[in-house]
Amino acid sequence: MVISVIRSQTSLDDGNIDYATYSCAALLDARSNIQREPYPQNYENLRVEIAMRPALATNQESSDQTSIETVFDAAIGKAIVEVVLALASTLP
Repeated sequence: MVISVIRSQTSLDDGNIDYATYSCAALLDARSNIQREPYPQNYENLRVEIAMRPALATNQESSDQTSIETVFDAAIGKAIVEVVLALASTLP
């Protein structure tokens, strides 16, 4: 006797991720790594969350790597400014 298993086209976990809690960098990382075929609802929810974030919505069609680099470059730039200001405050 052959038992056939009917599987849904989508995963049981599809659609359960709350992307509203993700940082911008995490959203961009998720967009770079999401598997669209097995998780279509997660992909759609991710796409909607990115569209709702003004800083990311304009970059939605651009390269994921460029967008991630832009986020990290901004963070590095901010850190450099903070160090320079801290050093300047110690000057006589």
